[in-house]
Amino acid sequence: MSSFNGNNSCSNNYSDSLKESSDYNNPGQKLVIEKLSLESDRKKLKELGRKSFPYLHGIFLDTTPHTLLARYNGEIAGAIVMKLVEVTPDENVGIISWLFTSGDVRGAGIGEKLVREGMEYLKSKKCSAIVTAVDGYNTSSSKIFANNGYVIQNGKNLINKYGLKGYLRVWTKLKYYSEIGHFLWVYGLPEPEKRSAPITSWLANLAIISIAFVVSYGHIQELANLYYVIFAGSLFLAFRYIPLKVLTLIKKEQWIYRGWHNGYLLSLIIAVIFGAFFPMPGAQYPENVKWSYRDKIQYLGPAYIVSSLLMVSTLGIVLTFPDLLSGGFIHSILFVGISFLIFDILLIMAPFQCYMGRRVYDFSRISWIGIAAIAIIILFLFMTSYP
Repeated sequence: MSSFNGNNSCSNNYSDSLKESSDYNNPGQKLVIEKLSLESDRKKLKELGRKSFPYLHGIFLDTTPHTLLARYNGEIAGAIVMKLVEVTPDENVGIISWLFTSGDVRGAGIGEKLVREGMEYLKSKKCSAIVTAVDGYNTSSSKIFANNGYVIQNGKNLINKYGLKGYLRVWTKLKYYSEIGHFLWVYGLPEPEKRSAPITSWLANLAIISIAFVVSYGHIQELANLYYVIFAGSLFLAFRYIPLKVLTLIKKEQWIYRGWHNGYLLSLIIAVIFGAFFPMPGAQYPENVKWSYRDKIQYLGPAYIVSSLLMVSTLGIVLTFPDLLSGGFIHSILFVGISFLIFDILLIMAPFQCYMGRRVYDFSRISWIGIAAIAIIILFLFMTSYP
C-alpha cells in the first residue's frame, strides 16, 4: 500500500468539505463523508480496518492520500481507500483498494455511500475507469459495485483501451496477481465479461501440473508417466466440478464457470521454482452477479461435501491398496491429490477462503471437521509412506 501523507488537495470538481446525509433508518443520525487528513483518524481507520478483515489480509491494510472516511453520529464508521494509476498523460485509472465499515453500522448503507463518494472523487482526478478486486464469494461487496455500474471483466478491455503497459501498471498497483479467487470489477468500460468454459482453466492447470511434475521428477523414468499426471489432474478437477454442476442442473439454477486467471502466474512460479502444484481451479458461481452467498450456500455446501469425499476416498484407496495400481499412477494421483487435499479441504482461512473447504465449513462445521480429520490422517499416511 502507498504510504500516508497529509496532502489534502483535490481537484476543482471535488470538495473536501463535509458531505452530510441523514440515515433513512434512523433519521436522527448523521452520516458524514470526508477526506482523511488527521494522523489520529488514520490510526483509528487502520485499527478498524484490521478488525474488519481476516488477519492475513488486515495486516496489509494502509491508507493513501486518496482515502475518504465515514463518520456516523460523530464516530469513524468506515472508509474507502483509493489509488491513482496514470495510464496516459491525460487520464488515470482509479483503484479501490479497500472498502470497509464497522460491524456496528453494517446494513445502514454506509458502504454504498462510500463507493459513490469515492467514484465522484476519482472522476474528479481524470479517471476514465475505476477498478477493484472482490472475492467471488463476498457478495455483500459485489452487490454494492454491481448496483453502481461495475461489471466483471477479465482485463482484455483494459488492455485494449490502455495497452499492455497501462494494464500491467493497474494490475501491479491493484496487487491483483495475489488476490486468489477475486474478480476484476470495472466501471467505465461497460462491456461485461465473456463466459469462459471450464476447459480453459483446466488446460492451464494441467499445463502447470505438468511443469511442476517435470521440475520435481526430472528423470526419464518419471517423465514417462507424465500422461498419468494429466489424467490425475483431470480427475480431481472433475471431482470439484461435477457435483455442483449436477445439483444446479437438477435445481434448474443458472450458474456459470469463472476461472481464477489472475492466479496462474503465481501458480506457474511455484511450479517452476519449487516443483509443487498450487491449484487454481476456478469455480462455478450464479449467473446473476447480485446473488447472495447466504442463499446459495445450500447448493455450495452439499456439492462440495461430495467433492471432498470423492477426493479423500480416492487418496485413501491409493494409500491403503498401493498394489492395485502401477507405481507411476500412484505417484501421479498423490502428486496432484495431496495439493487439492491441502488447499481445497484443509485451508479455510484467508487468503485461501476461495477454495471449497470454506464453503463446507460455512455450510456445516461438523461436516468440515469430519472431512478435515480424514484429510489429516491421509496426509499423515502420505508423509510416513513417502517421506
